[in-house]
Amino acid sequence: MCDQGSEAKSKLGAKVTYGHCIDVICKSSDVQLQWPSFDDLYHQVSSGIFLNNGTKKYILDKNTNSNWYFLYARGFSIDWIQDPRYWRWINITESGQTYEVAECIQVSWFDIRVKVSATFFTPRIVYDVIWKIQLTNNASGWELPVNIELMRPNGCKIEHKQSLQSVKRGDWLEISGGDFLVDNCGCENGGEIELHMYEHGGHWKRGFLLKGVEFRPHGSDCA
Repeated sequence: MCDQGSEAKSKLGAKVTYGHCIDVICKSSDVQLQWPSFDDLYHQVSSGIFLNNGTKKYILDKNTNSNWYFLYARGFSIDWIQDPRYWRWINITESGQTYEVAECIQVSWFDIRVKVSATFFTPRIVYDVIWKIQLTNNASGWELPVNIELMRPNGCKIEHKQSLQSVKRGDWLEISGGDFLVDNCGCENGGEIELHMYEHGGHWKRGFLLKGVEFRPHGSDCA
């Protein structure tokens, strides 16, 4: 039987859980956590905490009692990101939160990828992978669809093509990256999920913003 989280009792005496592998996850928290008080910690993690120097956000989703994640662009491997002719980092503030976004100035070789440990995800919960991107008002070169790949923890790869040619400019878009299920019960070594978005057509593309990727449990209302 899988251990779904560290158990504790609230002030009302009810047995509840913090979330799957919360003790391992919170080792990389950017803020001081309210151990060992259950009520304070539960409020803290269900409101959301940042991990790994702001590259990840974790929420214990109350609706599904499972782990929700958002991985920001700084956590991705982006080809040519170090060359200011092709990419740059910009700060964006939304709802009082400031974060870094990767902006594509111009590239012919468009390639973004990331790996995430499967131990971060609650077992036996289906997760939707949602890319958060934007095309600016002056975006061009997206006539060919981008390729989107997901490597599941079991090694199965799913892929599809996504057209960006006619999407609305200037707004954040949610692009499906597929879904996956984690069966592993452990908190130390459960394999990896790999994501990849690319277009290697050789023509110039510009005006693309990457905010990051959301790992959303089915039934969650986190955003």
